[in-house]
Amino acid sequence: MSTLSIVSIFERLTPALADLAWRGMLLFAVASSVVMAMTFCRSSAAARHFVWTLAIAASLAIPLVGLVLPAWTMELPLAGRIQQPAPSPADVPLAFAEIDVANLPGRIVTVDSRTVSNSLPQSAATPADDQRPIVSASTDGESADALPWQVIVSIGWALGLVVGLVPLAIGSLSLWRLRRTCRPVTDARCLQMLAELCEQLALNRQVVLKATDRRHIPMTWGIRRPIVLLPREASTWANPRLRAVLLHELAHVQRFDCLTQWIAQLARAVHWFNPLAWVAVRELRREQEQACDDRVLRTGLLAADYAEHLLAVASQRPPYRFATGVALAMARSSRMDRRLQSILDARRNRNALTRIKASATIAAASVLLVPLATATVSFQVQAQELGVQAAAKDNAKSDRQNLNERVAELRRMLVEQYVTAPDEEQVLRGAIQGMVKSLNDPYTEYLPADKLADLQRQMEGKLSGIGAQLDTRDGRIVVITPLEGSPALKAGVQPGDAILGIDDQTTREMKLDDAVKRIVGDTGTKVRLKVRRTSGEVVDLTIERGPIVLRSVSGFARGKDHGWEYLLDREHKIGYLAVSQFGPRTAEEIKEVVAGLQKADLKGLILDLRFSPGGLLQAAYETAQLFLGEGTVVTLRGRDGEDKAWKSNGTKKIGDFPLVVLVGEQTASATEVLAGALKDNDRAVVVGARTFGKGSVQTLVRLNEGEGAIRLTTAFYHSPSGRSIDRRPGQKVWGVDPSDGYFVPMTQEATERLRVRRLQREILGAEASDVSDGSAATTPDAIAKDHGDPQLAAALRTLVARVVSGEFEKVGQSAEAAQEYALRRIDIDLRRAALTRSLEELDREWKLLDQR
Repeated sequence: MSTLSIVSIFERLTPALADLAWRGMLLFAVASSVVMAMTFCRSSAAARHFVWTLAIAASLAIPLVGLVLPAWTMELPLAGRIQQPAPSPADVPLAFAEIDVANLPGRIVTVDSRTVSNSLPQSAATPADDQRPIVSASTDGESADALPWQVIVSIGWALGLVVGLVPLAIGSLSLWRLRRTCRPVTDARCLQMLAELCEQLALNRQVVLKATDRRHIPMTWGIRRPIVLLPREASTWANPRLRAVLLHELAHVQRFDCLTQWIAQLARAVHWFNPLAWVAVRELRREQEQACDDRVLRTGLLAADYAEHLLAVASQRPPYRFATGVALAMARSSRMDRRLQSILDARRNRNALTRIKASATIAAASVLLVPLATATVSFQVQAQELGVQAAAKDNAKSDRQNLNERVAELRRMLVEQYVTAPDEEQVLRGAIQGMVKSLNDPYTEYLPADKLADLQRQMEGKLSGIGAQLDTRDGRIVVITPLEGSPALKAGVQPGDAILGIDDQTTREMKLDDAVKRIVGDTGTKVRLKVRRTSGEVVDLTIERGPIVLRSVSGFARGKDHGWEYLLDREHKIGYLAVSQFGPRTAEEIKEVVAGLQKADLKGLILDLRFSPGGLLQAAYETAQLFLGEGTVVTLRGRDGEDKAWKSNGTKKIGDFPLVVLVGEQTASATEVLAGALKDNDRAVVVGARTFGKGSVQTLVRLNEGEGAIRLTTAFYHSPSGRSIDRRPGQKVWGVDPSDGYFVPMTQEATERLRVRRLQREILGAEASDVSDGSAATTPDAIAKDHGDPQLAAALRTLVARVVSGEFEKVGQSAEAAQEYALRRIDIDLRRAALTRSLEELDREWKLLDQR
């Protein structure tokens, strides 16, 4: 066969592919809508599975039906652009098999097996009805040897078809090899139970029961002579479990699910370019498993018992991925959660599909299939000028200009016509805040110039002032604690001091923000404070302001010199450090602390990331490099969909000591990046609870000088495993989960007490707590009892086990329990928020009623 003949075949195939694409898209869309309606009406899984089966079979039958039955035409308008006036309707038919009027001038457009160029000279004659069809033509400026785009499309589809059929071939080969290694079951109990169940199900086909030690999950395959494969240990199963498994597999045989599976795989290979086809195959598999589950439960087996049997089977190794393309495995752990919920749902409709309903469904599907398979789409081309795209761009630009003019006009009206002269700066800020608020993103915000400066100083970890944490109590501004090494500590400021005056100005009725603004100032300047001690003594202090370096790393307790103690368990040489946030010096601080611990013969480290809201992504990345070898730290995915991976090369690693990471519901943002990197690279065991799920990247976009900036969300974090860290409505997976077997929940009350206790550790001076002399032994039981911290106790217990025995000890619940707990908390929070809004609405109604 010549090359020209092959090209001609592919060119003729392209219209058929386009026809197949829109028909398949419409078919699967209708099927999806029908199934959604059936789900809303609580139809059974067997009924929904039957609808998906018909849709998938119809997607393969459409071309055959279209060849047998006569076609009919459906006209649709199509706006395009042509360079010359279109030929008259008498000369050119309106039934377009395909059209590309938006491409370069000179493109040949196929028209009902004939062609018309969108750049033909006016003197060119259109082909007559009796002319032979033109199947190949070159475009203006293209060589005659160039590969037509129809050929490229057809070759692409053919390659996709071959790739789609590869799993079927590999799966068939896998089952052929498996059939050669498995042996017939000789256990009399199994064979007798199989015979009884076949009689109960009225199954007339001969079923072969085999066993193998190469598969741990039951499987079924075969159409004419089906095979049920059991794991070798099935002979030791109790009768209830064996009966449930055999019932499920025989239900597949009775329903011809293996044949359905083959058809589904073929349909997906043919329609590989159609995302709805992939959805249909996925839903088909899910519904057929639920339908078999329903068949088992209709025999009288309790749902809880069946769920227990199924979970026990699913806990084994998953089936071979390619073999399950042509066979049916009883359980897959990745889909088990939704399936168990369905089994335990007492409200589900578990009825079988009757023959009457099946016949009615087939009749309804035929009514839809015949017109869909025989319809021919005709497009009426509406001529437009060549500059349509340029005009669209001009219109978009004009719309933006009009919007800018409308905003400017509104601002002018407010400034010139409002009853009192407004603050123009305030008007501008309000406009910016309104635009930012329209994004409905809690992390995108407008920062005025003063707040921007505060944020920059905070993120840089350097401030200028006296170095004291302040709060308000009983209307007075009170010192919580002076900071370590600060001018306030050197001047004698003590925790609990009430500030009565600042530079001879009373603080009575003064707001906390105003007091802070008066106290902070440039390095070298002085501020006078009048304070009242907790003893009642009033003293005057003159403090010279200086640079304040905020440390982001702390230990478990303070020593006598008020410095942090980082060695938690002296007997087993286990260190502990907590990160409050990630600033420019965080990685360097951690490196210094670990270096000191290594001099004390460090055997293991607990990295506490609870209550850390995040900070600089660069700082979290640098910290991850201290613990990781080669591997991905985080992947950023922006608006363009491209991934930017941040990797570690192992050159900055500071040691291979065992590492346990503590996380909780307050662990967020860049902190989650570090936790996810250490977990996914198998560098650390993660203990605690699922993290907050703030996985968005904020970029500071500066406005004009003096107008501040916008903190704008520009990308999302993804952990090395590909998991999205950001929590979004309706998602079940977000953040970072504790390692399997290390989920340790804490109540809200216990979490709040722990947070307050950690704040008290920051206090320096007379009211300081948790001061250690280094003599008392720290044990997991003491931490849980005396400090109310079961998560840290669990982390210490498993790390001690690792140091002593060489293996980490599982000290908590499973990863599935962590997910269930997180989803339950979200549900309760949402319901509580809705209830709060309802109560607020009732309060407003009461007030309106009282005002009458």
